[in-house]
Amino acid sequence: MTEIDWSHCEDVERMRGRRSGAPVVEHRRIRADAIIEEFEAGVTPEEIGEEIRDGLGSKRARRIIAYPRTHGPHPQPYA
Repeated sequence: MTEIDWSHCEDVERMRGRRSGAPVVEHRRIRADAIIEEFEAGVTPEEIGEEIRDGLGSKRARRIIAYPRTHGPHPQPYA
């Protein structure tokens, strides 16, 4: 996965000591890139937000999934 600059995403924070400083969902210990990986594996935002990451919410999952598409490069899937 290409490195994403999450610094302008309102749903993501980076804190030293939390998940080794990796970008995480604000107020949670969920890595932001894990949300993207789950989506790329075929999991819907609703499943991510309501089932897999209980309490995240589908709207928040959708915003996190959409962020890399509008804020920088993202990897192209292999054919």
